[in-house]
Amino acid sequence: MLINGGVDSPLDHDLIKLVVARKRHPAIFLILTTEGGDADAGFRIARCLQSCYSRFVVVIPGWCKSAGTLIAVGAHELLIGDLGPLDVQLMRPDELGTRSSGLTIDSSFRSLQSVAFTMFETFMLEVINKSGGVITTKTAAELSANLATGMLAPIFGQMDPMKIGEDFRSTRIAEEYSGRLDAHAQNLVRNASFQAIDSLVRGYPSHGFVIDRTEAKELFRNVHPIEGKMKELIDVLGSNVVAPRSSSRSQTTLMTYLNKEAHEAADVPAEPKQPANVARQSSGRAKSGPGDGSSRSVPPAPPKGDRDITVPEQSSIAPNTGKTAN
Repeated sequence: MLINGGVDSPLDHDLIKLVVARKRHPAIFLILTTEGGDADAGFRIARCLQSCYSRFVVVIPGWCKSAGTLIAVGAHELLIGDLGPLDVQLMRPDELGTRSSGLTIDSSFRSLQSVAFTMFETFMLEVINKSGGVITTKTAAELSANLATGMLAPIFGQMDPMKIGEDFRSTRIAEEYSGRLDAHAQNLVRNASFQAIDSLVRGYPSHGFVIDRTEAKELFRNVHPIEGKMKELIDVLGSNVVAPRSSSRSQTTLMTYLNKEAHEAADVPAEPKQPANVARQSSGRAKSGPGDGSSRSVPPAPPKGDRDITVPEQSSIAPNTGKTAN
């Protein structure tokens, strides 16, 4: 499956309908390129793919940020180019259709905290030194605190406590979703000294910060390069999987299966049963089951959909490179 675009509703609902209606193979490779989006939608997409497939692999050839990283947390394995931190995308109250990073408020607090302490320390030491020791440390500390407070109070006064609380809660939502998805995938590194979830949520300074494959191996257990047939497919798809589509540029999200549905077992003729001595004459070896002389059993039928899924022609997805994706 290919997804390129924002991870928002109704993408999650459309994907669930598409997956449930499909005659599925046992495993799925999700080629994912996104700038991010809504954590709720990302969780529903990842949980659906976890529930409907025995093995869930996310392939990341280009950008994968925010809610895209949340989907990747739910995968059993990653084939990775570049990944991004797990920050939430928040709607700007004064802008239509634009988002800000959930890391912004955290970065603001960290920078103001650093500035406040530096100002207090500088004022206090300067007062003590320039007074020649006449002013005590206690008095110098009180004077410095008043100076730092007076200079920074107007800046802190512009912060909305309700907005700060909402941003913090949104970050907690992403953190909780990650824990639930990884409980199934078991792919994040967790031990007494390191928690990958905390690092993804709080350990990076910006939304666009690049987590390459080398660093991803420190966060995830199963990380591999994109090679072989998958690399050939990525080359055929070209810009469709490298540059993320953006709703701000009026680009619709691309979501489609790239292969045909699994055949129903009922449509595959079962191998006729033969006596054991006849089976052994075929190709010089027996085709019988373990010890009973019967033919191999037909595997159970995969989940059946209630309708057929139309898969777009390759030419409508891939650039004209002269290659064919299988």
